[in-house]
Amino acid sequence: MGLQLYKKSRWIIAEKYRVGARSKRFLVEINDEKVEIAARTMDLLVFYGNGVITSSAFFLALEEGVNIVLIGDGLVWMENLFKDVEYLLSQYYQEKGFGAVHAVLNSYIKSARYFLSRNGVKVSTRKLVETGDPEEKYKKSIETLHTSPSILSIP
Repeated sequence: MGLQLYKKSRWIIAEKYRVGARSKRFLVEINDEKVEIAARTMDLLVFYGNGVITSSAFFLALEEGVNIVLIGDGLVWMENLFKDVEYLLSQYYQEKGFGAVHAVLNSYIKSARYFLSRNGVKVSTRKLVETGDPEEKYKKSIETLHTSPSILSIP
């Protein structure tokens, strides 16, 4: 078994999705399409939309150290706290979690800016990335993206 230095993150954006687990792989179903993603190669799974994540998928994420983020009306971060010593360390070093939250929010903001710019909508999000408080950053990003002049119709 080789050492994996670089793990991937995947963003699943769909109206309806279903995530299960099959033999150390996440099984993602969107409409009639099914995709298998090896859990060992993943570091982060981000879901946007309405969907179902089975308990077996959550258990696989916990077992393989994959972080899951659900973005909807609010941001839900499901961090793998029960693995080895990380649980004890997180009790004494709470700032560790904030770094991960900022990384996900910055990635979300930059991805939204990139997506909108590719579709002809100009949005300035540079100040959002510099905001310190994660809740404030998320609320401001939602306000900025909702009030931006849009040529898109996003359901």
